[in-house]
Amino acid sequence: MSIRPSTRSLLLLALPAALLAACATDSYQDPYKDPLVVEAFGEQELDLSNRPGILDGMFERMRTDPDSMDEQRVAELEEAVRRLEARERTPEATPPAEGLRHRVGLLVDAQDREAVEDAFTRAAGGKAVALHGADSTRDALAEANCDTGRLLECADALAIYPGLRLVMQISVDEQGEARWRTLDTALGWQSSEQSISLPTGSDGIPDLALESLVDRMLRSGLERTRAAPWQARVFNDDNNMLAINAGRESGLRAGDTLTVTEPGRLLRGPAGQPAGWLPGDAIGQVRVQSLAGDDVAIVAVVDGERPTTRHLLLSE
Repeated sequence: MSIRPSTRSLLLLALPAALLAACATDSYQDPYKDPLVVEAFGEQELDLSNRPGILDGMFERMRTDPDSMDEQRVAELEEAVRRLEARERTPEATPPAEGLRHRVGLLVDAQDREAVEDAFTRAAGGKAVALHGADSTRDALAEANCDTGRLLECADALAIYPGLRLVMQISVDEQGEARWRTLDTALGWQSSEQSISLPTGSDGIPDLALESLVDRMLRSGLERTRAAPWQARVFNDDNNMLAINAGRESGLRAGDTLTVTEPGRLLRGPAGQPAGWLPGDAIGQVRVQSLAGDDVAIVAVVDGERPTTRHLLLSE
């Protein structure tokens, strides 16, 4: 008894993406300990740090000896995939897209860079982010005399202009090995590098697998931003006109009022990880007069001191 071709395609492509999506919850849970995965595949004791692919051994058996699995087992596997995917489509608890959005810069090193950026665009839907494309992010690095190997040193420059809160750096090689890390410019913190082997086929890496990975990255990055509030900065003060690095795409509107504060203070845990953030003293207020370009606003001082590039502008 053989497995239907459509069934093999579903299991080889949909399951790895479903497992990646299972990793993308706010509190990490080992997807191989998930009751639904265990129910279908049994206990999986895998070394995620050094392995050729997700459930590679099982997939190889399916490719080389499809007759070894009967129709009843296939039905169980299909049902496990459906239940995993249905659960991961549950709406996430993130701020609405019409509210203030964190600006996220992308640094992509991949043969099919467009596919990775498209995956970010799809995954960003409904999340409190405004994406800054890979070309624009690299241009911002060059203007700040920085490079990808010194992101942490460039955090403040990128926070001032173009106003990036997060910088997500990802590389994907031809074998499907993906590596990534995230910089939070407000916290001055960069994650350690993480990696995973994505499934590959004759047409490359499935779109669903890429989207699941970048969705995980975005969720994790947004979770980290909760340590410090949304913030904007002045990047230009010319002819008595104050320009700030957030506007329409970041969710600001004409008439919005922002509080001007001194720089905040990051509190770190025992291992040096961000644990909290104390805001600086409030010294004034500005009001958005108009929006310029895609993500710039012109503000006027309505109370207190005039902000400079070192001050933070916080939403009330």
